[in-house]
Amino acid sequence: MAPPLASIIPKGVAPPGLVAHIAVSKYADALPLYRQEKIFSRYGIELSRATMAEWMVKAAGCCTALMDLLYKELLVGPLINIDETPLQVLNKPQRANTTKSYIWVFRGGVPDKPVVLFKYSETRSGRIPREVLAGYSGYCQTDGFSGHDALEATNPGISMVGCFFHARRNFVKNYVVSHPGRLAKARVGHGFHVLRDHLYRRGGAVPVSVVYNELGDVGPRQIDHEGWIYGRSARKRRGAPCGLVEQGPF
Repeated sequence: MAPPLASIIPKGVAPPGLVAHIAVSKYADALPLYRQEKIFSRYGIELSRATMAEWMVKAAGCCTALMDLLYKELLVGPLINIDETPLQVLNKPQRANTTKSYIWVFRGGVPDKPVVLFKYSETRSGRIPREVLAGYSGYCQTDGFSGHDALEATNPGISMVGCFFHARRNFVKNYVVSHPGRLAKARVGHGFHVLRDHLYRRGGAVPVSVVYNELGDVGPRQIDHEGWIYGRSARKRRGAPCGLVEQGPF
């Protein structure tokens, strides 16, 4: 009698191909287990979501070595993008169903072969990126969340860079509100590109008057946001060519 095929789940009945199919359908194709249960049922296969959920947990445990390898690859590149998004987890012990959890995403590694890692956390604490990037040396691109500010303070090898996509929001919010209409949006877009070009050429040192001349009459709140952008740029540059870079892959 031929020996049984190797299984990713010890003493389990699920072949590796089936486990992989369910995992890819759920995590890559956004197909929840309850929908997969209905799909299998249409083919006459009785496979409960509880069973599939148990398989996913056990399969995740088998991927520890692969995750460790990807984590090492994440840290070898020159730039890591970081972001986080809220996640609602139901029926978690000692936590209300309305409590927010978070999924953190880290993208780095060799530029032509990027690595993308996801990490679950019950909080949005800056401790998460500090732990993941321990020992890393290079650039980190994030949004304006204050939890990222400690990365430079705790790791001198990290140089923080901002994001033009997020910086532009402040221009639009403040200028367009006081100057409604399509023309205002066009002018703020043009003025912002002027700022971006000067940041690239001068390494962050751009006179406020340059953007004023392009935008025309700008309110006090706009001045505050421009000062925030310049100040944050100077604080985050740490010798980098510029403190703000183009939006990453998120």
